[in-house]
Amino acid sequence: MTDPDPTKFRPVAQNESRDSTVVKFEDFEFSNVEWQDSTIPNLSIPIKQASIQLNVGGAIYAMRLSSWERISPNNSSASLFVNFFIKEVGQGQDAESLLEGSIIFKFNNSDYDGENTVLTAIGKDKDNKRKKLPKGFGISFFEKILNFIQYKVRFYHSNFLHVITPQPYFGFTKQKWDEVFSHFLTERGYVKNTDHPTEGLEEDWRKEYKA
Repeated sequence: MTDPDPTKFRPVAQNESRDSTVVKFEDFEFSNVEWQDSTIPNLSIPIKQASIQLNVGGAIYAMRLSSWERISPNNSSASLFVNFFIKEVGQGQDAESLLEGSIIFKFNNSDYDGENTVLTAIGKDKDNKRKKLPKGFGISFFEKILNFIQYKVRFYHSNFLHVITPQPYFGFTKQKWDEVFSHFLTERGYVKNTDHPTEGLEEDWRKEYKA
């Protein structure tokens, strides 16, 4: 049995004005999210969800998150999935995302020689070309993800290899991806890897986070 595709499980829409907490973006951290137990039809594993309103320079955006854990049938590996979707306030569950992505922690990942890994994806909905978040928000949000990785690494008391792959399908060409991320990642200790990169790619970026 394979791990579920994290992009298939969007959080259930909630009434933002009633159920969400307004948080200044500079104060937001994934480690402080208050999760609530939830269910998704036809999914047998427990799900946690959260709904937050992000105040970004005075503008309010709705952020919905979901999280679940999975243990492989033979107990050889375990995974934690965290998904997020940021949209305009008041938009329905099927509205285009301004930003979306996932964070996946996986113990003993056979695709990476049995190492504990973190895989991340972040970008705008590929069909959403009209509406944008404030300039620079994406890279600042990605820094929040890196903070969360370090937090969970310490929580698990285990080292993890964070593998980042360029994602042109999220609206970036490779050239644009390099412009946005290369300097940012190098400054934070990531190394471009061309020696046996992620299958199907010419390169990826990697950093080992230590407990």
